[in-house]
Amino acid sequence: TPRPRIGMFLRCRNLRIEGVSLVDSACWTLWLMQCEGVAVSGVSIAGDRRMRNVDGIDLDCCRNASVTGCRFDTEDDCVVLRAIGRLYDEPAVCENVTVSDCVMATACQGVRVGCPGDGVIRNAVFSNLVIRSANNGILFENPRRYLPADRPGSADISRISFSNCVIECGRMPVGIIVEEGIALPRLADLSFSNFTVRSGGPCVVRGSAETTIPDVRFSDMRIETSGDDAVVCRRCERVRLDNIELANRAAETPPGRQG
Repeated sequence: TPRPRIGMFLRCRNLRIEGVSLVDSACWTLWLMQCEGVAVSGVSIAGDRRMRNVDGIDLDCCRNASVTGCRFDTEDDCVVLRAIGRLYDEPAVCENVTVSDCVMATACQGVRVGCPGDGVIRNAVFSNLVIRSANNGILFENPRRYLPADRPGSADISRISFSNCVIECGRMPVGIIVEEGIALPRLADLSFSNFTVRSGGPCVVRGSAETTIPDVRFSDMRIETSGDDAVVCRRCERVRLDNIELANRAAETPPGRQG
């Protein structure tokens, strides 16, 4: 059954949402659709974790948007970039987005970018984020269950960067994943720099037989994980790692085995 959001904005220009607290939405808290010139600042969003799909802010087909100095405590994703093509009569494009100086607590993901049935998502910069998640930190996930049965993979995602992030999470701090059988036009040119991470699982870059993931860069990162692996790469090319410090938690390393 459709559930209400606290705010839905469709085809708005020069939209400003400032200095408000949004509490206990029954679904996505703010859904901004085909908006241009968006400024969200100083907003506090708290969701009821007994609910499902309670995102913080979903920027769907928005252009020239910024989210600055916000605080999130959500059951689902805190900030989401989408381009949900099936909802609109014109090409779905989300571009020119900045997200900065935000604190995120979540049972799911701090940031999610795209789903396999989306359109174009490009030119986005995320910086100065603190993410504490029971699940994942930053996720680009393209599973078959998110793709309508009558539609091929259509997401074209590129030129997305993250810098100056502190992540503590139960699973993947960064996940860039295309499920087998999904063919995307593009998932490429992604960068992650100056991260401090404590995690239960690795950073993952995993394409499919149909979609190779190129041009991913990790630099100046310290990753401390309780898992067996810190970084896992499969079906990808030109993945670059510069100045990466990796460690398993020493207390969990079996005697006689190097961490």
